[in-house]
Amino acid sequence: MVLTISVLYVDDESGLLEIGKIYLEQTTEFAVTTALSASAGLDRLKSDGIQAIVSDYQMPGIDGIEFLKQVRATDKHIPFIMFTGRGREEIAIEAFENGADFYLQKGGEPKSQFAELGHKIKAAVEHQRSTTQVTTLNRLYTVLSATNKAIVRIHDKVELLTEICRIVVDDGGFAMAWAGLVNGKKHLIEPVAAYGHIDGYLDTIAISTDDCPRGRGPTGTAYRERTFVVCNDIKNDPMMAPWREGALERGYRSLAAFPFAIDTRNAGVITLYAPEPGFFTDQIIRLLDEQSGDLSFAFVTLDHKERRLSAEKNLKTSELQYRRLFETAQDAILILDGDTGEVIDANKFILDMLGYPLSYFLGKHLWELGFIKDKSIAQQAFKELKTIGYIRYEDIPLERKDGKNFNVEFISNVYLVDDKKIIQCNIRDITDKKVVQDALQAGGSVKVMTKGFDSSRD
Repeated sequence: MVLTISVLYVDDESGLLEIGKIYLEQTTEFAVTTALSASAGLDRLKSDGIQAIVSDYQMPGIDGIEFLKQVRATDKHIPFIMFTGRGREEIAIEAFENGADFYLQKGGEPKSQFAELGHKIKAAVEHQRSTTQVTTLNRLYTVLSATNKAIVRIHDKVELLTEICRIVVDDGGFAMAWAGLVNGKKHLIEPVAAYGHIDGYLDTIAISTDDCPRGRGPTGTAYRERTFVVCNDIKNDPMMAPWREGALERGYRSLAAFPFAIDTRNAGVITLYAPEPGFFTDQIIRLLDEQSGDLSFAFVTLDHKERRLSAEKNLKTSELQYRRLFETAQDAILILDGDTGEVIDANKFILDMLGYPLSYFLGKHLWELGFIKDKSIAQQAFKELKTIGYIRYEDIPLERKDGKNFNVEFISNVYLVDDKKIIQCNIRDITDKKVVQDALQAGGSVKVMTKGFDSSRD
């Protein structure tokens, strides 16, 4: 897209203003705003996004030199061309001393005269753009450095985006920057961070992620196409039609949108606004694209960290829940190393059942534990577990530390915990059950006291 240079042309001769406007605009390279006095010209400068000024010298009220001084008091860089019929050398010297870029005399055939004026305007604007670009590039290197420092320091995503928006405005010289994250359910890119001259702009933009009118602007397109999108002329670019009025009212003249973290659960776009058209050159875009790459890397890293912390939290919760069940279980439980068969944990129930402390169990093989009267059973159990992963013995004799004998049901399973084999042995006292069964088989009666419950069978 060819950029149109917005020119303010000030002269007290209305006929000359009209002729100049016609000649300059017929090339489509210029958009000319006219003013019949310096005072009117100063008012135009406040709202029209002017990129260059052409001014007569001799005008009623404020002459061209005083007009130039007032312009330079607020803007040191806007191109200013003194275009006058007064050819005195001292006027030219005074104009240059006060910051004029060119001094051009009126006169001669209009076509060649305004062609020369157009050439001077383009030369002044191009020189200003080149100077501005050098300054901007230097500032953007500072922006990249500050961004990387923020990435190292800040681990909250929204806080990081807010700081980066601040950096590009304060250090990079942008008018405004905002970052939005994708809301997949609403199909919107919702602003979560912004900095600069916002003035309610973000309250009305409603950027869609879909291929629809409110999703075909630079920000929505950048997200869908997964690459940066530049609009160097907000005033005339049809892509900005839904948002043009609000942008121009706030002094935004160009913008660039950069997607970041597209392949994460927090994909988004950061959009930067500049106060002049044509701001985003190839070099500037390259540096800003590098910044969005750094931001993407930061988000991927933060996602990994969040998932790791979440997994650790879930694991800790699971461990606490397991420990609670393990300690309160109404079965005796032993935990063995699946490769060696050594005891690595035992719950309180088995300690109370057998009368041994935890230290007695830890590090011993199942067949080394003195309470198992038949060692061959324990050795055979471990072999079967390593082969088929599950065993169940319904009647195993055990002996308490105090010498009391009783019978148990013995069930073992092999589990994988973080790629490590673990054996869980559940041991249930079946002494009472066995007494009842033996009595029934003998045809007699038995009285069993179980946990305060008196049960008699005949």
